[in-house]
Amino acid sequence: MSEQLLKVLLEEIKFLRVICQGCHTVIELPIESIGEKFADQRCPFCKNSFTVAGVVPPDPFHTLALALQSLQKISSQVKIEFVVPQEQG
Repeated sequence: MSEQLLKVLLEEIKFLRVICQGCHTVIELPIESIGEKFADQRCPFCKNSFTVAGVVPPDPFHTLALALQSLQKISSQVKIEFVVPQEQG
């Protein structure tokens, strides 16, 4: 069985798309803006919560932004690649 893969290097990723499952709004923003845009962990349009009920984890959007930015800064030492399998029709 053959499989097609889409491979994207971390340094090629400049924007993140967030799709609210409450109002289905698509928000596309630069990686460096993720933490501030979702600081309250809610959809800025319908106010749908992006948290797990009863759990108070660190802000996942801020954590994601920091991790991506930190890894991009050391791209001369390590390459991160996201691999997305492409469905065969």
